[in-house]
Amino acid sequence: MNMALHVYEDIMRMTENLSEKYIIGCGASSTVYKCVLKNCKPVAIKKLYSHNPQYLKEFETELETVGSIKHRNLVCLQGYSLSPSGHLLFYDYMENGSLWDLLHVLHMLQILTKAANNAVMETVDPEITGTCKDLADVKKVFQLALLCSKRQPAERPTMHEVARVLESLIPVAETKQPNPTLSLALLPSAKVPCYMDEYVNLKTPHLVNCSSMSTSDAQLFLKFGEVISQNSG
Repeated sequence: MNMALHVYEDIMRMTENLSEKYIIGCGASSTVYKCVLKNCKPVAIKKLYSHNPQYLKEFETELETVGSIKHRNLVCLQGYSLSPSGHLLFYDYMENGSLWDLLHVLHMLQILTKAANNAVMETVDPEITGTCKDLADVKKVFQLALLCSKRQPAERPTMHEVARVLESLIPVAETKQPNPTLSLALLPSAKVPCYMDEYVNLKTPHLVNCSSMSTSDAQLFLKFGEVISQNSG
């Protein structure tokens, strides 16, 4: 594909001055359009917003890095254009969509169906399924993983909380002579609030009532609280 054969005016005409109907993706610093060239080859046009000096630096960095890398798993940078309305980067168009589409759009129904059918064990490594037969524990780990991947860092559990839940899922070896002092230390008292109460007071109020959270997210967060409560006694 020879991008040198196409001038800026050609691109603007083919996309009707980068009309909204050609948009295939948007980001914080750019918008991506689809354009079919004269030779019938589609390209993805990434337009970086020009009103921020930071985006100019991003544009230069992308030219230096992606422009010099050739790999089968990376889209190729075919060319670029400098214009007052925004700098343009021309990439190969990927017919099969993005990774986001594959993970969150095309297979979302399949994922939801598996969850509804309690087929969560199908996603677990076969080597693990041989030793882990408790579906409840597997679900707890999945719930914990979802919380750890929340978009806002403040909404994620701390490493201490994560470690405590994971440790609680490990079977405790039976001992002939349990240590009474240790047993007493694990019991909640009036002076030392229960870990679950402490977690809910710190984390839950401003999250469950947050308008940006979906009902399922809120329920999942409360479920995580239940996990801690069940395993921290």
